[in-house]
Amino acid sequence: MNRKSDAELEVLLADASQEIRVNGRYVHFRNGNAYIVEKLVIDERTDGVAVVYHRDGKPNIPYVRPAASWLETKLFGTERVPRFRLVE
Repeated sequence: MNRKSDAELEVLLADASQEIRVNGRYVHFRNGNAYIVEKLVIDERTDGVAVVYHRDGKPNIPYVRPAASWLETKLFGTERVPRFRLVE
């Protein structure tokens, strides 16, 4: 795999931070649980941006998800909705 330069990775993180708010509180479309975004990171396997987050009130159990998955929309009933919706 052809690795991205540090400058390219910095641009990816900056671009992602325009769409995903660090310290933002998001609600999951299906389960209604709230999650707090801790930080945006680079997945060293893919050079893609990933989101590190935890369930509200459970900071000791962090999760990671590709940013593309975080930002995607899902069919919920008959409506397309964001997988994670910013609430504050």
